[in-house]
Amino acid sequence: MPSRKLNTEIRVGLALMLIVPLLFLAAVSLVYYYSSLKTNLLTENRKLASLLSYVLAHDLSMAENHLVGLADLMDKKLIPEKSVTSIIQNFVKAQNNLKEIRIVDSLGYVKQVFPPKENLYYTDMSGLAFIKEASRIGEATWSTSYLSFEEGKPISSLAVPYKHGFIIAAFDLFSFNQTIE
Repeated sequence: MPSRKLNTEIRVGLALMLIVPLLFLAAVSLVYYYSSLKTNLLTENRKLASLLSYVLAHDLSMAENHLVGLADLMDKKLIPEKSVTSIIQNFVKAQNNLKEIRIVDSLGYVKQVFPPKENLYYTDMSGLAFIKEASRIGEATWSTSYLSFEEGKPISSLAVPYKHGFIIAAFDLFSFNQTIE
């Protein structure tokens, strides 16, 4: 009888000697797996942030170049007054990330809004810092980012001076994320 008890104790001891290292190995494997997963997620997030940054910079730069070119053509009177409205309307439709364009006179009052918003006509924008800066240096100037009053989305605006005032374009920065997706 004592040999059976000894046999059982040896088996239990051997089982424990095998189970403990296996449990330790499983724990180490889990820690390594989660560490690798975290590293991969960080790498993917960095890639996505880099791609989003590139798309944002590229799209905003292209839109800025188009608006500066439009202002230049308006200054040189190479675009008939009647055509400016349709050109801007088509530009707004073509830009997925463009919230609106405002044509502002030299005193800072809104003359036109695309798409049309009656409540914005004759709004005084002369006190905005980026418009003052654009007027002072005579070049396109970006605003700091801000939240839109209507939707609470991040917006950045561009003021492009021309002979009779400014072209002001408001870009929905949140929509650039949808462009990537």
